[in-house]
Amino acid sequence: MKQLLLSLLGCFLMSFATAQTIVVLGNTNANPIFTSVPELQLSQNVQDIGFGGIYAVNPRHDYASSNLKNPAMMSSTDRTWNTSLNFSNQPLIYQGELQVAYQNKKGLSYGGLIRAYVFPTDRNFIDANNNLITVTENSLTATAGGFIAKKLGKHWSIGTSLNFLYSKLAGQDLLGLVPTQSFYMDLGVNYHTHFSLKDHNLELNTGLTINHIGPKTNYYSPTPIIKGFLPTKMALAAALTYPVSVNNFKISSTFAYQAEKLLVPTPDTLDNDNNAILDYQERSAFSGMITSFNDGTYYGEEWEEIAHRFGLEVLVSNEKWVFGLRVGAMNQSPRKGNIRTRSIGLTIGRNGYLIHGAYQKGRWRSSAYSLSLSKQI
Repeated sequence: MKQLLLSLLGCFLMSFATAQTIVVLGNTNANPIFTSVPELQLSQNVQDIGFGGIYAVNPRHDYASSNLKNPAMMSSTDRTWNTSLNFSNQPLIYQGELQVAYQNKKGLSYGGLIRAYVFPTDRNFIDANNNLITVTENSLTATAGGFIAKKLGKHWSIGTSLNFLYSKLAGQDLLGLVPTQSFYMDLGVNYHTHFSLKDHNLELNTGLTINHIGPKTNYYSPTPIIKGFLPTKMALAAALTYPVSVNNFKISSTFAYQAEKLLVPTPDTLDNDNNAILDYQERSAFSGMITSFNDGTYYGEEWEEIAHRFGLEVLVSNEKWVFGLRVGAMNQSPRKGNIRTRSIGLTIGRNGYLIHGAYQKGRWRSSAYSLSLSKQI
C-alpha cells in the first residue's frame, strides 16, 4: 500500500509538470470541431473532475453520488435514495446541480436533476463622451430533466435521460438572437463484474454512453438558416479495481481509461450547391452522427478526434468514514484543440455526508478549484 501511494504521488507530480494547453494558431493542419452549447461537455460531478473527467464508468458505487452522464449508473448503487448537491468552479464558468434518485427492490431507478451554468461575459460600450465602458453580464445555460435506469440481471444495467435545455448568452440581443430552447437525451450501458487473478479479487467496470442527442440549435449564428450541432459525444470506458481489507477498513485502488469522440460532422470547406452555406452545416443532427465516423478531411483525422482520459484512485472506508484520493489526465490531439489537463481530487465523508474537492490545471491556460457536497440516504 505504501508503494502504491508513492506511485500515485509521483504520477501526480509528473503529470502537473507536463500539463499544458496550446491553442493551435496559424497551423493549416489544425481542424478543431466547434459545437453549440459547448459548456454541456464540462464535468458536473466534482469526483469525475479529479478522476481525469472520466464519466462513462464509476467505481465508487457505495460512496459517491451517482454518475450523472451515464444514466445506467443510477441503478448501480445498493442504496434506496441518493441525493446530491454539487457546485464547481472552472475558469470563467460556474456550475451547480441538484439530483434526486430513487431505486426500488427490483433494480428500477428513476429521478430528476437540475443543472445550471453561469459564465460572466464582458461587454464594451462607448458612452456619449466617447468613454469606453465595460459591463459584465452573466450568460446562463440551464437544464432540467428526468432519468430512468434498470438493472438487467447481476452484471448489466441500462439507462436513459431526457432533458430540457435553455441557454441565454450575454449580448444575444445585439445580434438579434433569442435564447436557445431545446431538448436532448442521454443513453448509457454499464457492465460490472468480479473475477480472480492469481488469488487476487478484482472488479471490472465498463461503460458506454452517448450524450446530448438532440436537434440543431441557433446558439451563435445570427442567421436562422445556419444552426449548430449539440455536442453529441460517445464515450467508452473501463475501470479495474483492486479491493483489499485491512482491519476494519476497505481499501480500493482503481485505474480507469476512457476514449471519447464527438458525433458531429468534421468541418470542411465544401459548398457543392453554392448557397453560401457549407455542406457539413446543412446536415441534420442524425446525419451528422452517422457520418461523423468517416468524414475526415485527411487520412487519420477520425482517430485524431478521439480524446483520451486516464484516472487513478485510492479509496479508504469503513462503516462511518470515507477518504479518497484521485488523480487524472486528459489529452487531445494537437490538431483538435490540443487541450491537456491534469487534475487531483479528494473526498472526505462521514455517515453518508460527503465533501468532494478537485483541482484542475491546464484547461484554458488556467487552473480551477471545484467543490461539492452530497448526502446519501
